[in-house]
Amino acid sequence: MSIIKLNDVWKVYTNNVKAINGMSVQFQKGEFVYIVGPSGAGKSTFIRLIYREEKATRGNIFVDNVNLTTIKDKEVPHLRRRVGVVFQDFKLLQSLTVFENIAFALEVIEEHPVKIKQRVHEVLELVKLKSKAKFLPGELSGGEQQRVAIARAVVNRQMY
Repeated sequence: MSIIKLNDVWKVYTNNVKAINGMSVQFQKGEFVYIVGPSGAGKSTFIRLIYREEKATRGNIFVDNVNLTTIKDKEVPHLRRRVGVVFQDFKLLQSLTVFENIAFALEVIEEHPVKIKQRVHEVLELVKLKSKAKFLPGELSGGEQQRVAIARAVVNRQMY
């Protein structure tokens, strides 16, 4: 079963720029995928499509068996609770500690505080940042900030 599937997806912006031209791809559960390519190749557009920040011009996009081309806008926040994205600029909240940045992803879905504390500690261990839990993003290296962003993206995922 595919966790992400695109069938003949096109994205043409209003200025007639074709960012995605008939893309068909699928990723299976458990796959770890890098999206690489030169500037202007459509990488960011692809991510925005599977996060439903953008809508496809044509084609079908499925994320966890949900057709993103047919869901209502009010359903998008529920989708985003199940999709973790690590942004190029990390989008860390500079006034929050590492722990608080990661916990924020669970707070917005109203997870129980005890579960939040437990999960954040587990994920901090996973990304090897347990000793930096009380640091602010500005006190971290770029690589450490990236690991915080990764931790925030995966904190909602079940641990196996």
